[in-house]
Amino acid sequence: MQGNDDIIVYVVEDIASILHLGRTKAYQLMSSDAFPSFRLNRRLYVTKPNFEKWLQSYTKKTFKF
Repeated sequence: MQGNDDIIVYVVEDIASILHLGRTKAYQLMSSDAFPSFRLNRRLYVTKPNFEKWLQSYTKKTFKF
């Protein structure tokens, strides 16, 4: 049994909320090649560690999509 170290997976709505984006912009971001998302069936997901790593790497950069 795992504890609090379970991998958390975010979906488009989560990323939109975290980054204060609209759903369409969050979907565009997660669909871009620069974002570490993966697709299962028709939904996009990103693991919490991969999202945090991506966020740290883009903290001082302008991201255009």
